[in-house]
Formats: sequence, structure tokens, C-alpha cells
Amino acid sequence: MDAGIGYGFGTTINIINGGIECGEHNKDKGQPVNRIRYWEGLAAHYQIPQLPDEKNTCWQQTPYGSLNLNGATDVLYTNWDGNWKYYADRPGGYSFECELVGFQTAYSALVKGDYEKCVTNFYGSHASWPKVRVVEKLDPPPVNPGEPPVGGVAGWEAGKVYNAGDKVSYKGVIYQAKWWTQGDDPSKGGAWVVVTA
Repeated sequence: MDAGIGYGFGTTINIINGGIECGEHNKDKGQPVNRIRYWEGLAAHYQIPQLPDEKNTCWQQTPYGSLNLNGATDVLYTNWDGNWKYYADRPGGYSFECELVGFQTAYSALVKGDYEKCVTNFYGSHASWPKVRVVEKLDPPPVNPGEPPVGGVAGWEAGKVYNAGDKVSYKGVIYQAKWWTQGDDPSKGGAWVVVTA
């Protein structure tokens, strides 16, 4: 209520496009004025009742986009956005995932396939990053072959986490991790590059 947001069509405008249509500076802007006139015409035509305390305008409201709703307990988190947190154990510190947010985005948690679209949009279009794929089921990692170290480099362990630059030996070959990895067979490439054969 401190933001001036109450009942009425003005709140609908604010949620959909508040950043560019609401607030004192947009009081006479054509876009919200036309939208309100259109709504009032529809409401009159279809005889939609309006309560006395409803406001069709949003110029008196704080624009929705400028409110920090993340962490709010009364907001439905129904949209996906890139997770912009830093992860030291991942390539470039990127999350390579999307998260639910309290503001409108192009990706809805209510639409099948939108999570994948979000991840692909934010992380799948960068050539230097690992390929992003969403899988239904993960196959168990290969069993540790239990090979002895080669050249002082410890043998690869399927269940161990390796970060970029870590070296392992596997089947007599020394490999180096290109990025964070766990359970990826070094002999199949992907996250690993051969250092010495």
C-alpha cells in the first residue's frame, strides 16, 4: 500500500508495464491514457461493475518494476530468469541455470518448456561455454577403475568434483579439467583435455 498500489485496472497496467506507464512522470502519457480509455469502454459495454475504491490509473503508483519483490512472502514466483549469482566452482563463475523470480519475464514456470528456453537463451548461445542440455535422467557415473597414479598425478575418481585446471590420470593418460566436472569419463573428452599420452 505504501507504493499506492490498490484495486483496479491501474494495478493491472502497473504489473504488466509499470516501468514505462506508471508513476507521476507518466500521468499524461498516451500509452496508459489510451489503455485506460479502452478498458473503461469495455467495462461500460460489458457492464463490468467497479467498486468505488477502484482506480483505473497508475500514475499515482510506484512503478511495479522498481519495487524489489525478490524475497517477498506474498509474491507468486511464476517466472524464470537467469541466475546471476557467482559460483567459483563453475566455468566463468556462471550458474548455467535459471531461477524463479518475483517479476515478469519472457519465461513462465506455468508453460512447459519455458525453463529450457530460459537456460538456452542465457547460456546456450555462448560458443566458449559448455553445451547446455536438460536431461530427464542421469546415468550413474562409471565405476572408478582404481588405477594407480601416473607421473605423480592421482587416478580419476568418478564421484569426485574437479575444477578447471585439475589433473587426473586415467588408463595411463594424464588429463586436465577444462571446467567444473564430476563423473565425466576423461577418455571421452568433453570436460577433459589430454595433457600427456
